[in-house]
Amino acid sequence: MLFDIYRKTFEADNDAFWWGGETHYRSWDDGTMYLYLFIVFISFLAAWWCDKRRFVTNASRCGSKYKISRCFLIIHMILLLFMGLRGSWVGIDTIVYSQTFENATSLSAVFNDDSTTEPLYKIFMFILRTIFFSRHVAIFIFSALIMYFVFKTLKKYYNSLCLAVAIPAFVCIYYFHSFNLIRITLAASFLLWSTPLLVNEKYKQYSIRILVTTFMHYSSIVLFLPLGLLIVYKKNRTLAYFSALGVILLIVAGTRMLGDYIVLLNRYEDYILGNESSGQIGLALFIDYLPCLFTSCYILRKKIHSHWGDMMVCFTMAAFIIRLLAYFITATGRLHIHFMPLTLIFLPYWLNYIRQKNKSLYNIAIQLCVMWLLLRLHIYFIGYLSTDGIMPYNFFWSE
Repeated sequence: MLFDIYRKTFEADNDAFWWGGETHYRSWDDGTMYLYLFIVFISFLAAWWCDKRRFVTNASRCGSKYKISRCFLIIHMILLLFMGLRGSWVGIDTIVYSQTFENATSLSAVFNDDSTTEPLYKIFMFILRTIFFSRHVAIFIFSALIMYFVFKTLKKYYNSLCLAVAIPAFVCIYYFHSFNLIRITLAASFLLWSTPLLVNEKYKQYSIRILVTTFMHYSSIVLFLPLGLLIVYKKNRTLAYFSALGVILLIVAGTRMLGDYIVLLNRYEDYILGNESSGQIGLALFIDYLPCLFTSCYILRKKIHSHWGDMMVCFTMAAFIIRLLAYFITATGRLHIHFMPLTLIFLPYWLNYIRQKNKSLYNIAIQLCVMWLLLRLHIYFIGYLSTDGIMPYNFFWSE
């Protein structure tokens, strides 16, 4: 029955895609859906196994770290396999990046293409093109970097995280999106990898990382919002709340003016002019970060004063603000990818904290989080199988 729902929405939105002189029509494929559901299932299974074995073997002198590392490696390799070996037509933007790679034969060709693409990305593409000759190698390298940054960060904090949520959260929220939004996911995963700077309160170094990443994808600048809220929050919580409220009011009242400024960047002009947002706020505003909202309320209600608590609350406020903005400018909806630290690190950290303090509350929370992740995945499959161009799936050698 779910397949029928996904198929109907896919066929309703599906159009022939033209790029670089070639027209490509996407057709529904049951096998692709079975593959995607298998990936989701195996991620939940691996996450449960890693989480369970951590506590079963943690008391032993040896073996625990090896078993967890092996489990991490297996799920890492499975996810990398399907992300990195996909065909260049799996993902609307994948073919765009593939042809950008093939045209990056010299620096002059890269910087004289009349595009407003970020300079660091252009240089990176030129370096890849100088070393490799296949666009499929470039796709694999992008995928490998994303997977490295994500799993390196998860592994760094695995003793403090609820792995049963952290790994599936990546798959259900970000993984399939990355088949299309390669570059923004690479930028976001790099900043996720930079989270230790934030945890250690090295705000200047973290700010530098954000600025550098902005030259890979301009949208990375959005992380200055949670960083700014965090700095203010530590000095004066009331001021931070009013600052967040002020930003919300600015969004509601001044979105049209904001759109005029964004149009100044030619690359985003089509996004603004083709904006389909109704300006009406819906339930998705709360659904997207529901566990984060509840966890933040838990922290505030328990009056927990800690750096991890401050990061959780401030990133939740910022994510809520950015999600609100998407109701007025559709294209900003993809900015949710930059909030990987919230859903992959901070939320699992506090779930692990609750597990140690209140086992019964944890059992309820973990079940609700699983249902939340499946709901988010369901919403994605309904709306983005065609929009992101990830249906049907094929390996690159099948093209």
